Amino acid sequence: MLEGHTGFVTGALALADGRLLSWSRDKALRLWESQTGVCLATLEGHAGDVAGALELPDGRLLSWAEWPDLTLRLWNGKSNTCVATLQGHTSHITGALLLSDGRLLSWSWDKTLRLWNSQT
Repeated sequence: MLEGHTGFVTGALALADGRLLSWSRDKALRLWESQTGVCLATLEGHAGDVAGALELPDGRLLSWAEWPDLTLRLWNGKSNTCVATLQGHTSHITGALLLSDGRLLSWSWDKTLRLWNSQT
């Protein structure tokens, strides 16, 4: 059993290196060792419930959060630090994906889609 979140767990995914990533209404993401269930790191910085996350091919992680945060965050998947905060949406961010050209696309209850340069 993987325990540690203090809010409802809203999602999880398996990372390419075998670790697990989960996110929660406790405003945090957690990285887990999949064989033992040990929590390796807690990624904190969002001011709202984390609504989703994905892994980029270079190992970075992207997460997005609901009100009052309304940001996407890029995390270094090795050092577990936030390397960029993407701001612009004015309501709940409900999803994001990586496009084939390397840009990120996010969408929100604010009735917009936004394109982001994942490198800058």
